[in-house]
Amino acid sequence: MTSNFSVSISSSAPAVGRKVYEAPMDVGARPAVWLGAPSLFGLALPDASPTPSQMYAPRGVYFDDEVLIACDTGNHRVLIWQGVPDKDHAEADVVLGQPDFYSEGPNAGGRGPENGAHLPTGVAVYEGKL
Repeated sequence: MTSNFSVSISSSAPAVGRKVYEAPMDVGARPAVWLGAPSLFGLALPDASPTPSQMYAPRGVYFDDEVLIACDTGNHRVLIWQGVPDKDHAEADVVLGQPDFYSEGPNAGGRGPENGAHLPTGVAVYEGKL
């Protein structure tokens, strides 16, 4: 599930396809893992500059037993975690759309669309390839 500034993972949700999890936020349950936000449920603003563990307005998410991929829309990048994150605020392993984890801005800060992303909102994975 995506929220204001976060992605949550719940181990109690039913598996769909290759195991997609969604936290039952309507009943106030705390997710098993909270990613991207400085506070639970994503209600506090993240730091002004991006980090490997914070997101700004994440949208599209893909998740299976091997990888979690999230569009960090507000920071114009896609973050990838290898394996299933098992702790809150886990740092991503890979960043796409920016030269590093600490840069932001459309098209990699003006380096051109071939070098970056502009408000990514969806993730497509086919036969294990992004």
